[in-house]
Amino acid sequence: MSKSSGRLLAPVRTSIEVPCPPEEAFRVFTARLDTWWPLTTYSVTGDSAVSCGMEQRIGGALFEIDSAGATHRWGTLNLWEPPNRL
Repeated sequence: MSKSSGRLLAPVRTSIEVPCPPEEAFRVFTARLDTWWPLTTYSVTGDSAVSCGMEQRIGGALFEIDSAGATHRWGTLNLWEPPNRL
């Protein structure tokens, strides 16, 4: 479990089957996060959220960008093993 804002959070684990090679699925999932992440539902800035992304490396940030251009860090990548895990 990780700690955030004084609360213990369980790791997020899920799987989905897609009709493409693992390398392509991983690339789209990571490099194009802003094309599929539901910012209207899952955002730290609410209605002012305009984009999100991740720095693709160990220690890289998961982040959101608001309409003023400010970046809000969601978390940190502790694992980076393309095309299998992050």
